[in-house]
Amino acid sequence: MLTEAEYNGLWEDNFAPKFGGILIPDYDQYNIRENMFQDYLDIYRGFNSRNIRLIQPNPWYYEHPFFDNNGNLKLDKVPKIKYILIAEAAPNIQININQINQIKYIYNTNLMGGQYITAPLNAFGIIANNTIDRLLLLASKGALIIDLFPFALEYTNLRDIIINNKIDANFWQSNENPYSMNNRLHQLKNENLASEKIIGSFIAPATISINLSNFIYISYLSHHGINFDWRPIEFACVGQSRSNTPNSQRIKNGLGL
Repeated sequence: MLTEAEYNGLWEDNFAPKFGGILIPDYDQYNIRENMFQDYLDIYRGFNSRNIRLIQPNPWYYEHPFFDNNGNLKLDKVPKIKYILIAEAAPNIQININQINQIKYIYNTNLMGGQYITAPLNAFGIIANNTIDRLLLLASKGALIIDLFPFALEYTNLRDIIINNKIDANFWQSNENPYSMNNRLHQLKNENLASEKIIGSFIAPATISINLSNFIYISYLSHHGINFDWRPIEFACVGQSRSNTPNSQRIKNGLGL
């Protein structure tokens, strides 16, 4: 989880020099998303880490969705992460529910979620009537969806600039970037949350996924003590535009399900 100083620093070092007219997305919104993400990782930890994270009740707050009142995980056993799906970033969207603004995010259990959660659910054959059960079942399969960037932006017109300036590469492999995929996946291993071998695939839009695919074939992360098998890129083009949406069949094919 990034501190506010780290979050601001990543913006100033990577995005601000190239996107000076765009305001930095709100850190508090990132912090809410990250706590929801950490709630999901608690399934793999097997315990509620909210006390360690010292989160404070605020308008988004709900009791930990994946543990019962006695603190027991709502699964028969603690799973391990086996599959990682790389998305781009959370959308900068809020939805008003009962006069409370809820951020649109795949790990927000107050919302049913959109295509970036339904496609993986369909790929793993998961059917459930509520988001909590959906996410519990997804975790039981060992699946983790993780964003490349911490900033909730509209990226459609930014991707070429991001690629040309190697911003995506920095968020993929940099040892100095605390939010790089390299560092975050090492953290999962250090916490013993993942199986010995992880199969990864992209569900980010095609422009970003194709550019980063070069790192798959040189097996960068495997050279740093982690056994990863990065499968083919997962994306589906919509019409003739450069908008992309995940496709459950392509996810199945990519992960070998």
